[in-house]
Amino acid sequence: REQALHDEQLVALGTLATGAAHELGTPLSTMAVVTRELERSEVPEEMKRKLKILRNQVDRCKQALSVISASAGELRAESGGLIPVQTWLERVVESWKAQRPGAKLSIKLPSQPTEAAIIDEQTLQQSLINLLNNAADASEEALEIDARWNTQQLIIDILDRGPGLHPNVAATLGEYQISNKEHGMGLGLFLTHATLQRLGGDIALFDRRDGGTCTRIQLLLTQMDSSQ
Repeated sequence: REQALHDEQLVALGTLATGAAHELGTPLSTMAVVTRELERSEVPEEMKRKLKILRNQVDRCKQALSVISASAGELRAESGGLIPVQTWLERVVESWKAQRPGAKLSIKLPSQPTEAAIIDEQTLQQSLINLLNNAADASEEALEIDARWNTQQLIIDILDRGPGLHPNVAATLGEYQISNKEHGMGLGLFLTHATLQRLGGDIALFDRRDGGTCTRIQLLLTQMDSSQ
């Protein structure tokens, strides 16, 4: 019964996401066209600079909608191939830094990493970005990523120095109802948990001894062929 309710929630969220993507896609495309036209016109340089910022923000919104559409199953198949784990991690971190240029992050990788591959899927990338956003929202101090892997499994620890776990979060992880910040994080964690489970992975949250939270992701990997 719980699994059926969980599936119903995912279907409802997918339907909502699909509708939102369609409704927002057209006005965002219009804004992108208008800002490009204005950039080409004879306007002061300061105005062109501001228009470029606006266009970049519109493009970010359109990219976010593409991820939503992918989660709802509407995006054409542009992902799903296998890439080296370290390449995937660096790509996701670079994408997150572009979204939050003011955030500080250090990443710890194995000195002699095992050659293993991970599925290059948009919803998985977005799941890690969601967790990094949650950690950055909770902590003003620099975040840390501690990643290690072998040929079978990848473990990623996202470490922050925020206030620690809300009492209900760890116990109800994966349920849409949980939220302990102003704008809510229940939806992001719910979808992240669902994505990881769908790919044979898992997520756990722990309080750190000296304050803050450790968010641990575990994912199954594929050993790379020597020819790759």
